[in-house]
Amino acid sequence: MAVTVSWKVSAHTAVASGDAVVITVAYGWWAALLFLGVAAVGWSRVSLRDHPTA
Repeated sequence: MAVTVSWKVSAHTAVASGDAVVITVAYGWWAALLFLGVAAVGWSRVSLRDHPTA
């Protein structure tokens, strides 16, 4: 988490993508639709100006 101070790494997006990977591996390719939710989480963090677009 120390890198978050300068790079603003999103723990929210990291957790959402980790969950999506685990669920996709467990339940099959159709669960990959959860990655749309990961994109929404990332977009919301930028939209709220909590993180830069990079």
